[in-house]
Amino acid sequence: MNAIVALCHFCELHGPRTLFCTEVLHSPLPQGASSGDISGQNEQAEEEEGGIQMSSRIRSHSPAEGASGDSSSPGPKKSDMCEDDAEAVGNLRHLHVHLCLDLLFCLQGCRSLAGGHPGFVSHDKETSIKYVSHQHPNHPQLFSIVRQACVRSLSCEVCPGREGPIFFGDEQHGFVFSHTFFIKDSLARGFQRWYSIITIMMDRIYLINSWPFLLGKIRGIIDELQGKALKVFEAEQFGCPQRAQRMNTAFTPFLHQRNGNAARSLTSLTNDENLWACLHTSFAWLLKACGSRLTEKLLEGAPTEDTLVQMEKLAGELRVSRAGRSSKNA
Repeated sequence: MNAIVALCHFCELHGPRTLFCTEVLHSPLPQGASSGDISGQNEQAEEEEGGIQMSSRIRSHSPAEGASGDSSSPGPKKSDMCEDDAEAVGNLRHLHVHLCLDLLFCLQGCRSLAGGHPGFVSHDKETSIKYVSHQHPNHPQLFSIVRQACVRSLSCEVCPGREGPIFFGDEQHGFVFSHTFFIKDSLARGFQRWYSIITIMMDRIYLINSWPFLLGKIRGIIDELQGKALKVFEAEQFGCPQRAQRMNTAFTPFLHQRNGNAARSLTSLTNDENLWACLHTSFAWLLKACGSRLTEKLLEGAPTEDTLVQMEKLAGELRVSRAGRSSKNA
C-alpha cells in the first residue's frame, strides 16, 4: 500500500511535531540512505529480530568532523582572517554550540531517534518492498505532506472530545485517517499529553474502504501505549503525588519555564526503551496487511451469452433450494 503511517505529538513549547513515520519504498533506498553512505562499523551492520531485518541507513556524524581543519574546505582559513574576524567567528561558534545544546535538551519530547541513529528498515522478500522508519521522510514533498497532516490532526481536524478517529484531506496534499489520543504524564498540564497516529495516502476510496481495518489495528496500538503509560503514571503518583505538590506551591503571576517538563520523551512515559523498534514493526505490518487485504479483479469486456445463461441457471437453482427449505420448515 502506497501510504505513510506517522506518530505525531503536540508539544507545549513548539506545537505539533512529527515523532516517527514509516513509509513504503518500491525502489532502492533514496539518496543519503544507501549502503554506500554508511561509514565505519555501520557499513554492514544488520540485525534480524522477529522477522524484521534492520540495517543502518544514515551516516554517523560527529561534531568534530565539521570543526576539523580541512584544507579543501571552501570556508575562510584562519590565516586569511584578521584577529577581530577570528574572534568573531569563535564567538559565533561558541554561541552555536550553546544553542544546539539548548535545542537538544528542549526537544527531547519532540524527537524519537537520537541524532545519528540509522533508523529501521524492514525487507519484504516476497515483494521486494522496503518499509523504512525514521522521524521525517527524506523526500521534501513527502516531508511537507506529513508536516501539514500532523498540524491538522492536532489542531483543527479533531473529533468531539479531542480523542478518536477522523478523516480529512484533499487531492493536492493527500487524504488522512487520523486517530488522536492522550497519554498519561504526571508532570504535564492536565496530567496527559496529546498524540495522534495518522495514515496518509492519495487514494481516497481505498483509504475510506480501509477505515474499519485501520481503526481496529491502530486502536490496538494506542491501547498498548496507553496501558504502558498508565502503569508509569500510577507508579509515579504513588511515589510522589504531583497534584498535592502543585496545590501546595505558592502561586506566582509571572510566567516561567516549566523546568523541562515539556521535553519528556515517549520512551520515558511508557518506560519502554524498545518503543520505536516495536512501533516500526507495527507500522510496517499495518502497511503490508492493509495493502494485501483488498485486491482488484480484471474483467475483460462484457460477459458472454453463455455466461449469462449459466448465471441465470445457478440463480434459479438457488431460489428452488431456498423455497424447498422454507417449505420443510413450515
